Amino acid sequence: MSKVPKLDKRHKKELDKLSNISLYTRQKKYKDAWPLIYNLLDCKEAHIKSEAEYFAAEYYLYGHNIEKDEEKAHYFAENLEKAQEFEKALNIFNKISQIDQSNFKKSIGGSEDKNKASELYKVAADKGITWAQLRYAFSIKDEDIPTFIKYLNQSAKNGNSMAQSNLGYIYFYSKFNIPVDNEKGKKLLILAAKKNDAQSIQLCIKERINYLDQINSDNSVTDKKIY
Repeated sequence: MSKVPKLDKRHKKELDKLSNISLYTRQKKYKDAWPLIYNLLDCKEAHIKSEAEYFAAEYYLYGHNIEKDEEKAHYFAENLEKAQEFEKALNIFNKISQIDQSNFKKSIGGSEDKNKASELYKVAADKGITWAQLRYAFSIKDEDIPTFIKYLNQSAKNGNSMAQSNLGYIYFYSKFNIPVDNEKGKKLLILAAKKNDAQSIQLCIKERINYLDQINSDNSVTDKKIY
């Protein structure tokens, strides 16, 4: 369950139900949880309703005490998108897309839900959400390299160590026809290594890049210095 905003005492019963839903779900007591979920789907408080819709989508997707129904799971995911609950919607669309027998498979090029997830990543990415910038970049990597690099740069600029690591690798080794820039690649790898990114640490060791001296140095590489 996501972080609960501050709600007044009128919603105490609903919040108690949410807590019980989360507990019952962890304990796999789906029969006890489902009536509570169903009850909260009509809640007027937006956050509580979105939590209930997220649980409902999962229960329909996996058939927790109810008949599996991917169409209904998709319906609740779309409701979450309309409510701008992008992270919840993305989680459901990704889970749908991972099911082999999804009713939404396209004959060519994957599933509708993968495409929907990519669309939602872009919406969130354009709002400046760092993890979404990274995910959107990789969702379109095989189709649009310039846009892939653009969003990877945005995520790296916002401090995402995985984006910094991948971008550093690209610049250092001149991948995707990007002109080699050893200095920028080195700085990005150091920056990610300072954040304990395993891939960057391994590359620094391999290329004999001394990232350890940068950790406690006043002149060390920082996000602001690179961007």
